[in-house]
Amino acid sequence: NRDISSINQAPEGGWVIEEKNHAATTADAVIIATEAYAAAGLLRNQLPRLSDLLDEIPYVSSATVSLAFPRKDIPHPLDTYGFIVPKIANRRIMAVTWSSIKWNHRAPEGMVLLRAFVGGAHRQELVSNGDQEMLAMVREELKTIMNISSPPEKSWIYRWPKGMPQYIMGHLERLEAIDNITNDHQGLFLAGAAYRGIGIPDCINNGRQTADRVWENLSS
Repeated sequence: NRDISSINQAPEGGWVIEEKNHAATTADAVIIATEAYAAAGLLRNQLPRLSDLLDEIPYVSSATVSLAFPRKDIPHPLDTYGFIVPKIANRRIMAVTWSSIKWNHRAPEGMVLLRAFVGGAHRQELVSNGDQEMLAMVREELKTIMNISSPPEKSWIYRWPKGMPQYIMGHLERLEAIDNITNDHQGLFLAGAAYRGIGIPDCINNGRQTADRVWENLSS
């Protein structure tokens, strides 16, 4: 990995990728697959209007708390793959995936792995809670919702600060304006979850489509 400071169009064509240590690499085409706000920072010197549009795509923070329980400690039948919590319920978790039910290799026999999602657009302040506070909070929610009172045998907490793009009102119009600018600058491509789908399949599809566009651009 390299620490990039900016990406600028070269006078003779192509793009100059400048590193913070003042080294530079020139390329015929560049794909920026970072978060939108990171892409905005890289392009601000060259394309300030594009940077402003990218900065308009908001991000929220989230965390996951995975908990391993003996199956006997969970009274719920676990007859689906989990649940999503509606905003109106005013809970402190967004959803729970029963990971080892969804994918049976995720836990050894006799054990169950649950993964709770915390934060998001409505309660992202909870992501800044300490590990013990967050674990206790999730356990309280699981006790209320699933009647699980036993402590987990193991737990894991992962946080993604500003890791979830939000497709707010006007997103399609914003994408059109972004595309208009990138189409006018040969060899510049944007890809990732900020644009046309945040799920893994969406990002894979977007990556393949972007690679095809780069190949077409370089072959023309």
